Parts: sequence; structure tokens; C-alpha cells
Amino acid sequence: MSFAKTAFILTLVTIVTLVTIDLYETLRNIKRITAVTTPKESVISFDKKIPSSLSQIPDHQTRDGSEDNEAKTGNSNELPLEKNQPQNIPQPAATSLTSLKTPYKAITEQTNEPAKTAIPSKELYGYVSSRVVNFFCDTGESQVVIATGTIIHPKGYVLTNAHVAENIKKQKCLLRKGSPARPFAYGELVFFPKNYGAAATTDENAAKDLSIWKITEPSGAYQFPDTFEYMEIDFETQLKGGESLSSFSYAAELLSYDVALRHLHLLFTRTTVTAFNDYFIESEESLSSQKGSSGGILVDRFNGKLRGLIFGVTKEETINDRSLISLTPQAINTAISAETGMDLLDYLATNP
Repeated sequence: MSFAKTAFILTLVTIVTLVTIDLYETLRNIKRITAVTTPKESVISFDKKIPSSLSQIPDHQTRDGSEDNEAKTGNSNELPLEKNQPQNIPQPAATSLTSLKTPYKAITEQTNEPAKTAIPSKELYGYVSSRVVNFFCDTGESQVVIATGTIIHPKGYVLTNAHVAENIKKQKCLLRKGSPARPFAYGELVFFPKNYGAAATTDENAAKDLSIWKITEPSGAYQFPDTFEYMEIDFETQLKGGESLSSFSYAAELLSYDVALRHLHLLFTRTTVTAFNDYFIESEESLSSQKGSSGGILVDRFNGKLRGLIFGVTKEETINDRSLISLTPQAINTAISAETGMDLLDYLATNP
């Protein structure tokens, strides 16, 4: 065989190999992006009732009236776990977020913007933890749903997912805060998207997976402030591929009911944006990629503002291999505007 013919065959084999590898990577990425747990299956629920007496749940105030220092300071590194997981946690099922296949792609371009200084982790945690709450909701069917929410207005409006509220018949929830989480208030549902769950595609449904609650009355000895500390939503900053954000959630996938009741800690970790479009964000490398993180948030490490609302995780079995799926601030505004004709802040100004 001549040298020219041998070289031609080697070149052809190399091209075929490279094309095969590229096709494999493309298919793998599409599978990873489109295999997402359904929102309902990303909520943690326990076949339990909330104790009839709130004295059975540790409060922000101890019995002698002194402040509970553990609830005030907390330690996100001390997350108590149990080996036996609840038996009724739904298993993830694949769904197809079809609109994400093309526009929802990883962006690898790096800009030459000057370096910024991130908020120190301790300061960021202290700031956000006073504004994030834990939903501890009785569904009315001897089940408790656990999720996360965020205070987004000084009058006590709380943002979480629509699928969190979907099966709560009383439309009222016990709200807890701190690390570990302690009861401080009750919240009532004030905004839920019309026809949620009846959209023609998964994309349409996911794009409006949000609900708004109002803090209405204190729990136990907790005293309301004149105005609530709240998270500002960042509607201006553009997402970048590879951007590092902080995530906050009361993830409870690995916890038993008793641990979730008494020792649920706010999880604070880092996540990296791998793909996005106008409505959805995919990010990975986060311990927050757990069922039960519904309503958690992505936070800008430099300005401390809310950049995303977590509503689902990809279906991989191990937490380390999963990705978070979140709504963008634009998606939040669009969903509110479609129902009310106003953007989020204008709508909240009407005191719904």
C-alpha cells in the first residue's frame, strides 16, 4: 500500500472518530439538559402531621424568654443526617424541556471585565439567612411539605414555587427561619398562576412555577418588626456562562422527619452556571441539587441580590451528578405580568 493511500485512510479514520466523539458529547448534553425531575417530585413530603402544640417545635425563644443563640447564629457546616431516608420521597422522572435544547446552551466566552470583589461568605450568609424562610406546610391529608421561600418585600411577601402551593388545601403554612429552622410566622397564599399544571408543554408550565405568600401572623413569642428584611431581585445583571453564584435552600432529601422538624439547617453552597436562556438557568456542582430545594434561590456573590428561583433538579441518582434548574428574574416578571398586567414590584405595591 502506498504512503499516500495509507495517509488518506488514517486521516479518514481520524475524522470519523472526531465526529463520533462530538456526536456522543452532543447527545449526552441534550440528555442531561432534558432529563429533569418534575416539579412535584422535587418537593419533600412526609406522612406526618405538624404537632398540634407548637411547644413541641423549638421556637426562636426559649422557655425562660432568652434568645435561642443556636437559631440566631447557626452553622451551615453542621447538617445533621440520618441513614434511614423517608420511604415516601418520590423518585425523579424525566421530563422534556424542549425549548431548552437550542437556546439553552452552554456559553464559554469569557469577557475582559475588571475583577470584582465578592462579598465575604460569612457576611453573605448572615445577610441572606435573615431573608430566607422554610415552608413547613400541612397539606390537610396527614402530610407535611417542606420547601424554601424568600422574603422579597418589606411588607412580608414571600416568593416560592407554584408546585409548593399546589397541594396545600388550607393555603396557609407555618414559616420557619434560622439555622436550625425555628417557627416565626404563618403565611397565606396571595398569588398562584391560573391554569398552572394545565399548560400544553412542560416549558410553559415550568416558566410560571412561582407563587407569592404574605406573612400574616406571628408564631409563638416571635414579634414582628415594623418592616421585614427582604431580598432585592436583580433584574439588570446579565448571566454569563461559567459564572459562580451562591445557592441557599432548606434541602431535606437526606433527612428523616424528626431531623427536618428539629434540626433543619439552611444550606449555603456554590453553584456554577452551565447553560441558560431568558427563562431558565442550569447550574451544577452544588449540594443544593436535592429534592426539597424547591423555592431556594441563586444569589449574586458580588451584590447580594437574587438571581434565580430554584424549581427542579436533573434526574441523576447522586446529588453530586445533578444540576439545579432555576427561573430567571425575567421569567418571574413575565409570569406575574401575564396574570396581572404589572411587573412584580408594581403588583406587590397594590398590597395583594
